[in-house]
Amino acid sequence: MLVVDYGFYSSHTLRKGKRMKHEFIKVALFKHSKDSFLSLLDETDIHYNKMHLQPGAIVATGEAIEIIKAFGEASIFPALATIIVQWLKARSSRKVILQTKDKCIIHLEGYSVKDVQKVLVSAESLSVIDTEPNKK
Repeated sequence: MLVVDYGFYSSHTLRKGKRMKHEFIKVALFKHSKDSFLSLLDETDIHYNKMHLQPGAIVATGEAIEIIKAFGEASIFPALATIIVQWLKARSSRKVILQTKDKCIIHLEGYSVKDVQKVLVSAESLSVIDTEPNKK
């Protein structure tokens, strides 16, 4: 499992002597989505940061992460789109809601991998929800 905590990735990386600023997609994991969604990220080696919430802050999510959009030349959009579609198709109790930088809301259920990949480019945040517990 690869979990990158704050401090490992800074928001800047040196590339050919220049600093590059990274962009992140914030992901809120609701209800029973945490284990199943994070395990798919781990299997695909998509790096993410656990977000540490302020003590005393009231939030509706159980866990929050940030996914780095690109590292160097490599984009995570194809792999992340595949994970989202695969995760949604596995159970009807799952939802993924994307918010763009322009504050548009898109429910990703029923989208193809190619369509999800296109909208991820403008993603600011994702809400990942599974209303049913994992069956063991």
